[in-house]
Amino acid sequence: MRKNKRIGIFIFVMLLSFFAGSSLFAEKQTIKVEAASKVTLNKKKISLCKGEKVQLVLKKAKASKVKWTVKGKAAKVSKKGLIIGKKKGKATVTAVYKKKKYKCSVTVESVRLNKNKENLEMGERVPLELLGTKRKATWSTNNEKVATVWRGELRAKGEGTAVVTAKVGNKKFNCKVTVYRKQFLVENPMPYAVCGCTINSFNVSREMAFNKKYHYVASGLLINTSGYSLDKLIVNYVGYDANGVAVINEKVTLKAFMKPGNQQYAFDDSFYSAYDIARVVIKGVQPTFTDRYESIDVSKVAIPRVGQNVGQISLTEVALTGNHAFHSFELYDTKFKIKYHYDVDKNQSYKLVLKCFNSANQVIYSEKRLITLYRISSKGSEDYSMKNIPIDLARIELSCE
Repeated sequence: MRKNKRIGIFIFVMLLSFFAGSSLFAEKQTIKVEAASKVTLNKKKISLCKGEKVQLVLKKAKASKVKWTVKGKAAKVSKKGLIIGKKKGKATVTAVYKKKKYKCSVTVESVRLNKNKENLEMGERVPLELLGTKRKATWSTNNEKVATVWRGELRAKGEGTAVVTAKVGNKKFNCKVTVYRKQFLVENPMPYAVCGCTINSFNVSREMAFNKKYHYVASGLLINTSGYSLDKLIVNYVGYDANGVAVINEKVTLKAFMKPGNQQYAFDDSFYSAYDIARVVIKGVQPTFTDRYESIDVSKVAIPRVGQNVGQISLTEVALTGNHAFHSFELYDTKFKIKYHYDVDKNQSYKLVLKCFNSANQVIYSEKRLITLYRISSKGSEDYSMKNIPIDLARIELSCE
């Protein structure tokens, strides 16, 4: 009897422990469910620009049961919690759910770029600033070949147009950028014909550079009219500042095989200078001939004739040849050779005078030589090597003194 009573008590205690544990477990589960289903607003404080939109969400709440209201004229809110910035100021957006209120503080900013249009020279840098906000902007460009932007610094890279954008939140602000090369007045009329070359176009442009120096670019088109093949051509020009003072003396080089004819050849070159030039004047050209020793046609130059008497001598042979002078269309090198005979009964000496004239009948070269005629000889010769003779050599004369 006592044994059965003990067994009953034991069973009762076990059942009581079981139900007590189940109740505690259920209580813990209820706490977890209640904690997990707590209603919250996704944002309690926001900043936005005029026209910018931000979506508010009441988490763990049935959207159709949420009522949205706004206090203040800076912003408005839709039935679905979409906030739109209207004007600069502050507002409070409230979500009401099951008689409980959830509030979000709204600040509407009047944001703008300090510039929405900019014209720049190549290489120039200017700051862009997003005004009216302390929020960090994301910068971008739609054409990195024309303009780039880094931490709000606009950098002009190449000719053309680009749009630089600053994005804050989901609002974008644009600045249209036009990059150009500064062109300078080239005073020589185009086409500009010089001896051996015709320059059809010539331009000098300026690009802003660093270290207080400007980057200049010269370019153009030309035709080789010399009648000879060229390996290189240099165009020399002078740049003047606004006061008319020559501040640069530069050259642009075209390295190409240039045949004579009507074919155009393009050239360009660049340099750096601290001077700000205002106008440019071409001063000349320097060629490098493909064949340095190529013969030049000198058949139009009038020379003494065979059989002509010069003092006591009679010319038996007269020859004139020419070839290119070093780096010049205007000059060339000549060789003049004469042979002669004479008949004298005693030795005698006198000066043989050579003079070269241009087309304007001006003396461009002269030389005197002392020659001796010997009684026992009857023949002689003279060779003249004349360097850098102007290309308009018209005639050569010989006389005696």
